[in-house]
Amino acid sequence: MRILFVGARPLNGLAPLVRLARQGHEIDLASSDLTLPMRFDPENAAAFHSIVRHLQIPAGSNATNVSAAIEGQGRHLARYAAILTLNDSDAELAAELAKLGGQRHATPQAIKLAKDKAGTRERLTRDGLPQPRFEVVYTLEMAWRAASRIGYPLMVKPRKLSASRGIRCVSADGELAAAYDHARRAVQHHHIHDHRGLLLEEYIDGPIVSAEVMANAGRYLILGFTDRTIPGSGYVEQGGTFPARVPPEATRTVCDALSSIGFLDGAAHVELCLSARGPLVIEINPRLAGFLVPEAIEAATGLDPYHALVDLHANNGLPELPRRHRYSAIRAKTAPKTGTLANLDAAHARTMPGVSLVQLFRRPGDRLRPAENNRDRVAGVIAVADDPDSAHRIAELACNAIFIEYE
Repeated sequence: MRILFVGARPLNGLAPLVRLARQGHEIDLASSDLTLPMRFDPENAAAFHSIVRHLQIPAGSNATNVSAAIEGQGRHLARYAAILTLNDSDAELAAELAKLGGQRHATPQAIKLAKDKAGTRERLTRDGLPQPRFEVVYTLEMAWRAASRIGYPLMVKPRKLSASRGIRCVSADGELAAAYDHARRAVQHHHIHDHRGLLLEEYIDGPIVSAEVMANAGRYLILGFTDRTIPGSGYVEQGGTFPARVPPEATRTVCDALSSIGFLDGAAHVELCLSARGPLVIEINPRLAGFLVPEAIEAATGLDPYHALVDLHANNGLPELPRRHRYSAIRAKTAPKTGTLANLDAAHARTMPGVSLVQLFRRPGDRLRPAENNRDRVAGVIAVADDPDSAHRIAELACNAIFIEYE
């Protein structure tokens, strides 16, 4: 099948496209800039250039202009079996292009709502679905007043950024101004012009899990839940385990949340907090899970989520849930200090029993820093075992066996 991907996510952005091309699909990638995916997926850069076609499109343009640019390079939207993205920032554009080309896809309206954390919260409130208390603020003075109503601790978030960018947890009045400024600077840095304020959100104590979901005409199939490992010192996800155990009501909460925002077709990644009040919706991401979660699902079950995503959008329906289930664990390697990378050695980690994948996201010469958001990961590991504790232990050992050398 001929498949168009719109944009490439920075981490692990090229590997899924290379993989699908090797499975026999004709893969095109339409993007304005390959700098980040090439930089953060160095192990797949050469293969990408040899088997994936890159279509140059204008940056920041609308679907009509992008369609014209694609047609100017000999491709036509209607001839693609599916139009997809794995990237948050290109989700609306992919939906608009699919609408023009006539492919199955979530609607642009549903994608736009899912990407707006505050808009999602307002819709969930309308439909009475469980979530943290929140307020949208436009000035620091409004943030002070909202914080007094919500109470500490609380989260300060940009409305439209992902990968934990701009997020801070605030424990007291004295931390609020810095967190507010951090979120505002993140919005400005990433050129989000229609952010319309920041989100203040009640901090919820409890495990964070994500549902990996596929939808077909409003019918939802949950491939499973992934738990999330987040250190106490920050909000950068260090990994997780698949499948995670969740209460039965978590499944209903996920499906109700997707239905509430009108997300009826495609893949979604829905985060919940398993709180003392029950499962609460943290956010809805209108795309397949990022980092190495799809690879972890396959390692545990044998189901390839990338292949299933292509089939779904090409009108071949939802996949069948596999009968085989082991446990997989993901672990991220991050930099211990700021500096320039001289060498990243993963040779031993790749030979360890139980390790199914080690992927490097940096190359010599790159500047490293201690992780401030999910894009600061240096490498990722997946391990597989017959129980979650063993999988987690193997992944941790393999991650520790990846050595970072500085210049």
